[in-house]
Amino acid sequence: MNTRLTEIPKTTLTDRRTATAEVLFVDDYEAMRTFVRAVLERNGYRCTTAANSAEARKCLGEQMFDLAVLDVTMPGESGLALAKSIRTDYPHTAVMMATAVDDLRTADSALKAGVYGYLVKPFEANQLLINVAGVLDRRRLEKEGQQQRNELKRLVRTRTLHVRDSLHTFCARPMFAGRD
Repeated sequence: MNTRLTEIPKTTLTDRRTATAEVLFVDDYEAMRTFVRAVLERNGYRCTTAANSAEARKCLGEQMFDLAVLDVTMPGESGLALAKSIRTDYPHTAVMMATAVDDLRTADSALKAGVYGYLVKPFEANQLLINVAGVLDRRRLEKEGQQQRNELKRLVRTRTLHVRDSLHTFCARPMFAGRD
């Protein structure tokens, strides 16, 4: 994170549909919150920050977020515990970890908690933007896929009922009606 705020890039990622996404960034380090908010907002995202899990829960209760980016190690409740809670209580919100803990067990725990990405600090602005855009794109595609599956199920139900009704009508008619 050695990029100064005046050097934060404005990338072409703002042209993506995900660039208007609501992002919640949770980290106990104020300079990191300031940096991430500046990077995201400069690139078209709306960013809310929280210093800990308690503040994050308050924010989650007040508005919907497309993505929550969480630090693993914070005072009080850990980011991993918060991630599990978000996946259960706010399933529409994708979760990504941003942590200084470059540990395979921690990363594995994060993936098992259902997070979409794992970004190791310190990171550059472009790393953050690429990861955020990737997570949001993946989540958008999952939602679109679920909508298509739901529409397909509805269509199958409708057609099945139509076939049943047609079959019932056909079977209820006398076979040789009108013949003497």
